[in-house]
Amino acid sequence: MSGQWQVVERIAQDESDISLRHLFASDPARGQKFSLSCNDIFFDFSKQILSVSGLDALVALAHEAGVQEHFAGMMNGAELNVTEHRPVGHMHLRSQGDSSMAAAAKEQTERAIELAEAIRAGRIVGFSGHAFRAIVSIGIGGSDLGNVVVADALEAWCNGPACYFVSSIDPTHLDNVLTRNNLSPEFTLFVVASKTFTTSETLHIASRAREWITSALGAEAVSHHFVATTAAPKVAAKWGISNDHILEFFDWVGGRFSVSSVIGFPAIVSCGGEVFRQFLRGMAATDEYVQTTPLAQNAPVIHALLGVWNASMRHSSSLAVIPYSHGLRHFPAFLQQLLTESNGKSVTVDGHGVTYATSPTVWGEPGPAAQHSFFQMLHQGTNKISTDFIAVRRTSNNDESGQQILFASMLAQSAALAFGKTEQEVRADGVPESLVPHRTFVGNKPSTCIVMPVLNAFTLGQLIAFYEHSAAVQGWIWNINSFDQWGVELGKALTAQIEPILTGKQSIDTDSSTAMLADWYRQQD
Repeated sequence: MSGQWQVVERIAQDESDISLRHLFASDPARGQKFSLSCNDIFFDFSKQILSVSGLDALVALAHEAGVQEHFAGMMNGAELNVTEHRPVGHMHLRSQGDSSMAAAAKEQTERAIELAEAIRAGRIVGFSGHAFRAIVSIGIGGSDLGNVVVADALEAWCNGPACYFVSSIDPTHLDNVLTRNNLSPEFTLFVVASKTFTTSETLHIASRAREWITSALGAEAVSHHFVATTAAPKVAAKWGISNDHILEFFDWVGGRFSVSSVIGFPAIVSCGGEVFRQFLRGMAATDEYVQTTPLAQNAPVIHALLGVWNASMRHSSSLAVIPYSHGLRHFPAFLQQLLTESNGKSVTVDGHGVTYATSPTVWGEPGPAAQHSFFQMLHQGTNKISTDFIAVRRTSNNDESGQQILFASMLAQSAALAFGKTEQEVRADGVPESLVPHRTFVGNKPSTCIVMPVLNAFTLGQLIAFYEHSAAVQGWIWNINSFDQWGVELGKALTAQIEPILTGKQSIDTDSSTAMLADWYRQQD
């Protein structure tokens, strides 16, 4: 790696024994100095184990990696996805600029809003003439997770048809959505979300949904009861979806970066076009911020640098994402894909093996439940884990005391991870000597707090874009391609080979474990 990378490594080694207690004691204003605002997002990274010199070295590393130039390249259509020979255009999905990519995205967004508003108003109805009461979105990965987050977060604004999501090829998922919610074919619209319209799991589920519609309403009903969101409109049309119901996004948008495209159609139907426009404006606000704010004061960039610092320099292989907001309950799963599919790489952009840690494992659960679950491991376990806490000042006007407890819990957990409780402090509480080791908290566990005044379409857009940019910057620092996902392809290919073995249609030479388990499967019939 570069000379500046070696400078950062040297600082990390020199400060390996530094403690957060010392950092805060030596600088009473550390909280103010190590915090930034990004539009409506307030970002406090003062409880990261990092000195001023370490922060300065990381910012210099971002300059050396050409972060500002890469952001400009994204907006100029540069081929930043080098292994697939494509530009990286998710910022164009919400840009008000005049580029051809932005114009194409805006045209499709407006088509999606027009179609959604017609469905909401009952101007577009099902085959039997009934207005749609339910939307069932069928997709997986990037075609599902972002939509689920948006649906959760904007639940208070959902005044259109009820929206349900099916992502698993396990038959019980679709069966449960249809039966437990008493859905009827006459009143149900399916949205099939697939970039290539070849994703085997998605198409299998969609085919089952098509059978459900045709068995009740006939084959002619398919064109009335299905919408596609895809980068392969011709394939979707061949499958049987009407051209008027095919909404297009583009091969320069990765699935995990696609929620601001027409992939967000379920949210538009549920919440309306204006709410979705607010969501896009929030993302655009963060896009503008990240491109115009100096790197040293740039919150998404600093967040990315902290990820590099913890994973590559402090050898933390795990990032816990803990939202203290019911509306963000599925946000950890969304970030799990966004961050690890982007940066779980072991090869540089020019094909050489990396010699340093890249993406940590990303996982998490909402804070109130997590506190009574795996927080034992966070506080007293032996694993090196960093934590992102995410909280909202006000989620409801109905219970201010509950809101205070929720926010206080986040602050308490962050402080407890940082400062712990020494043996001396435990003894001062009168704890029996035999229990002192069990009641001691080592502390010095790094965390970041990301807080917003409210959770609405505008702030949600800001938050998602914040993490999108953090993921991209980490990739540029690590010199890897954050915009491909070749790692998911081998398993897909092997699935296609193995599935015929389970049906007994053919046999192939394979390992003894796979052959044994395939035999076991067949014997259960």
